[in-house]
Amino acid sequence: MYAQGDDIDHLTLFELHGWICGVCKEQINRKVRFPHNMAATVEHILPLCRGGTHTWDNVVPAHAICNFSKGDSLPEELAGTIIP
Repeated sequence: MYAQGDDIDHLTLFELHGWICGVCKEQINRKVRFPHNMAATVEHILPLCRGGTHTWDNVVPAHAICNFSKGDSLPEELAGTIIP
């Protein structure tokens, strides 16, 4: 639960993005559930700890492993990095 921001329905977010990971750009299997590394999670493009918001324009779906590997990095800081 986030203190402030938009009320983001995870399923709606995943459907809007066609179940594509915002980090690695690969398909997310909708049948896989967390804590599996390939499960769908909500990724903040600009991390909350770096001033990002929990709003529709700052979230994308991501595989759990991609989300955790990205950590608090910005997208441009990942250039050339291989995310599983």
